[in-house]
Amino acid sequence: MKHGTDFLRSTLADEVAAIIRRHLTGERAARAEILAAALLSGLPAADLDTLDCHQFFAIGVGLLGAMEQRRPGQVNLRLFNPDQERDGWSSSHTAVEIVNDDMPFLLDSVAMKLSALGIGIHQLIHPILAVDRDADGHLVTLGDGRHGESVMHLQIDRQDPADHAGIAAGIAAVLAEVRRAVDDWQAMRERIQEVAATLPSQAGATAAEDIAENVAFLDWLHDNHFTFLGYRRFSLSGPAEAPLVSMNGEHSLGILRDAATMVFDDAIELAAMPDEIRALLSAPGPLLVTKSVSQSRVHRPAHMDVVGVKICDAHGRVAGLHAFLGLFTSAAYTRNPAGIPLLRQKVARVEARAAFPRHGHDAKALANILETYPRDELFQIPEDLLYRFALGILRIQDRPRVALFVRHDDFSRFVSCLVYLPRDRYDTPMRLAVTRILEQAFDGTLDAYYTQVSEGPLARLHLIIRTRPGASILADTGELESRIAVAIRSWADHLQDALVQEYGEARGLALGRRWLDGFPAAYREHHLPLAALCDVERLERVAGGEDICLSLYRPVEASPHEARLKLLRRGDTVALSDILPILEAMGLRTRPGRVLARIRG
Repeated sequence: MKHGTDFLRSTLADEVAAIIRRHLTGERAARAEILAAALLSGLPAADLDTLDCHQFFAIGVGLLGAMEQRRPGQVNLRLFNPDQERDGWSSSHTAVEIVNDDMPFLLDSVAMKLSALGIGIHQLIHPILAVDRDADGHLVTLGDGRHGESVMHLQIDRQDPADHAGIAAGIAAVLAEVRRAVDDWQAMRERIQEVAATLPSQAGATAAEDIAENVAFLDWLHDNHFTFLGYRRFSLSGPAEAPLVSMNGEHSLGILRDAATMVFDDAIELAAMPDEIRALLSAPGPLLVTKSVSQSRVHRPAHMDVVGVKICDAHGRVAGLHAFLGLFTSAAYTRNPAGIPLLRQKVARVEARAAFPRHGHDAKALANILETYPRDELFQIPEDLLYRFALGILRIQDRPRVALFVRHDDFSRFVSCLVYLPRDRYDTPMRLAVTRILEQAFDGTLDAYYTQVSEGPLARLHLIIRTRPGASILADTGELESRIAVAIRSWADHLQDALVQEYGEARGLALGRRWLDGFPAAYREHHLPLAALCDVERLERVAGGEDICLSLYRPVEASPHEARLKLLRRGDTVALSDILPILEAMGLRTRPGRVLARIRG
């Protein structure tokens, strides 16, 4: 298959080159062939069969025009609805052309922006070309130059021309953020090294062991485990009981060079410090790891991680904060916590505090809980709370039940909820029901959710509920667990309860095991669980030897001339013609268009 694709790609390249030579001459033709070859090499194999070579030629000529003049640091961006007369090709989609300096995150970031706007991508080609330009930015060499340039051609959902400028401005803003982050990447890495070097002198009363672990964590971030996107330094001023926070713009790097980009939120950065922040900065320990209120527009769509390092004055008082904004790399999520500074210490202390026999069942189960704990949570959760939650999760492993573990963000911006539910019943309606309960309880809205369904009896649902600024609602966890348990109860659960109440625990459970899975979806949709209680009794009679069981009845919601019949029989389905004589013997009379029932006394 690969050889067939290579042959087709080579054949199309020859055809496009022939078209170029018929329509262009000299250096322009040579450049067009180089660009066309680069574009074709990046074209997905699925698009080769339907490729129109004349249209592909026109697309390449348009992109070559976009490359003709561009200064370093400038982005050439065009968004248009292709027109045959103007552009030499037409399409039912909108086209986007972008020429930029080559750098990381370009493709991901542009795709993220379009996705955030609800715009689908139908085609994306992104070659990197080596170029040289003169002092005015004019293209001198294409194909073997000294500088890499990113050339993007996208075809997206058709857009109204009136919206083109706004979409283009949004893409340009994202590309500007990418540039700021990439340009200052090395400076941010150097800054975190400087901060790590000064951390021991900021120790105060912090234990030497903890300071060493904090320094190791900062070094670990520097060692390509953190995608640095921004840095900002904050200063505290005014009285200790009501300090003000100000940001030092001259020290800002990356995307935080833009003063409008927030690390925490407006209230923290531009106004008096809330009580929660004051308490956090006065708490023991020089580091804090949390989440930004803002989603990244660079690299991947996630709330950015914030690593804060306190700045202390000569008297040991917190006088400011270094804030590094970015995203943990994949290693932070896939590596065992035992290999990550800070996490390894937190996990080890929780295990030591639990004091389970080293090779016992509980010790192994606890280790698994901590290893698979949501990684962002593991970074942020205090050690005492992690200990309580981990033991709580351990207790429900052997006696599965609905369980809820709630952590309030230190900055009162969101509530993190871990919900454990029966695995065999977890589905989308159940998730939505749980979400509604927690949104109502915390007066917030769902920000993100993550699901883990493993081999055990429980599924884990991790919900992040964004709360109103300044709101801090302490809901009763036990009451919420009860509400969730009721909300997710199935039809079979209610029938099982009815069987136990009617027949006692032993026989009720036995009947449930025998019959609960025997009621089809259509039956469950039209009959309440209590109505099925009588049918279980009839099923038992038929299973015990009775040839057939009938029930002719009128439901409470039925009209005066409506009756319903249930028939239970072992073996094959019974034809209606075989049943009518029995019904006639019971007094049934039929008329055209309707059936009337009358039972003889």
